[in-house]
Amino acid sequence: MQRRRYENGSTTVVSAFDPMAMVKLSGNETLASIAQDVRAKLQNVINHL
Repeated sequence: MQRRRYENGSTTVVSAFDPMAMVKLSGNETLASIAQDVRAKLQNVINHL
């Protein structure tokens, strides 16, 4: 899940990263349920851009 939009005239810059990737990098699986919730919310925002 990554979406980027760069400023070009009237276009807005939007960037997001997958929180599950950060859980995997940290190795702290106790954060997985929180990261899944955040990922779903971010995906919803991205889908509405």
